[in-house]
Amino acid sequence: MEVTNAAIVAKREELAEKTKQLGSIFEEAKVGDGKLSWKKVKSVDGGPEAVQAEVDRRGKELESLKGDLDNLILDQKTKDIDAYLNEPAGMPAMPGKSAMFKTVGERFAEGKARAAYGTPGKVAEDYDIHPKEVVGGYGVKTTMTTAAGWAPQAVRTDIVIPFATRPVQVLDLIPAGTTQQAAVVFMEETTFTNAAAETAENTAYPEAALAFTERTSTVRKIPVFIPATDEQFEDVPQIAGYLDRRLPFMLRQRLDGQVINGDGIAPNLTGILNFASLQTQAKGADPTLDALFKAYIKVAYVGFAYPSAYILNSTDWQNVRLTRTTEGIYVLGNPTDLGNTPLWGLPVAISTALAQGTAIVGDFVNFSELAYRHGINVQVGYINDDFKLGKKSVRAEVRVAFVAYRGAAFCKVTGL
Repeated sequence: MEVTNAAIVAKREELAEKTKQLGSIFEEAKVGDGKLSWKKVKSVDGGPEAVQAEVDRRGKELESLKGDLDNLILDQKTKDIDAYLNEPAGMPAMPGKSAMFKTVGERFAEGKARAAYGTPGKVAEDYDIHPKEVVGGYGVKTTMTTAAGWAPQAVRTDIVIPFATRPVQVLDLIPAGTTQQAAVVFMEETTFTNAAAETAENTAYPEAALAFTERTSTVRKIPVFIPATDEQFEDVPQIAGYLDRRLPFMLRQRLDGQVINGDGIAPNLTGILNFASLQTQAKGADPTLDALFKAYIKVAYVGFAYPSAYILNSTDWQNVRLTRTTEGIYVLGNPTDLGNTPLWGLPVAISTALAQGTAIVGDFVNFSELAYRHGINVQVGYINDDFKLGKKSVRAEVRVAFVAYRGAAFCKVTGL
């Protein structure tokens, strides 16, 4: 599953070297108790301000290199995955789309013309209304006010403010594909004995050993439904379109949490925190930044993978972002810096689905995948007595497997 070519390998090596160089500055700056002092740094001339400027420069350089690497990798990925997943809720768009492929909003919004003033087919312009007929006669002298006259109409807008809930924060880190099976089955090389060695003429070749283990990731279903009356659909046309958007969000929000915390017990997916061979780095007495970097190194040199992102709880990210030197200089850059702040050259996904005190770093690009049996679809139907009660049920579902190709390509940090 690893995506690689000469350009990617070269860019990865450059990124690893630049990361080590930045790490050496932080190592010089340690003063104990998790604190840093730029005054201790001798490898950069010019004092604390110059050190901070150099740290900022190297951080931006790492961010740029990581962006270049991501672009090189993504160029080799299937280009139609995003289009597949971002289709409007309902069946995917197809040439010559017929009624059975229309979204819920399209099906219920069609054919609902309203007659003006209660007369079918008659519109407002068909009525000949004169001022005398409206006022009740010419020469009326009583002053009309909103209290004693015609009360003004207050028409509600079509704006709906969504409930404050956790956004989808992690799914974009994970490559997505499709599967036509009920499970994703693959082979993992679990024995690798490299016996290659220099050998004299007329001497037996050294024997290597390889062994494989079959792995399976089962497709799971995440569904949701909501009932609504016929009157609701008929009298509030936009409700169909609203449900068409809101139910898929519920599915994606649940999936976003499952890829972190799923325990793997059916019907749950197996989330990152329950991957087999997941590595662990305890913070202990280390500064938080050091613990996060040690986890990076474990992924790179124990899991032999290339870390692509961090996931942190919002409170933990706040504490990391506000880290300052003893001189009061923000380690990760000034508050006025624009854009997302990288961490050791990697992007940070901030997720409240991840418990406070725990962080994750891993190679999401090469060693994880969301394999969709089918994308999110939305359907309308009747349940039990719904027909005679004048109700319809709108349901949405997605079937997907979350595949971990190498558990050691991920590391959790504890005790933050």
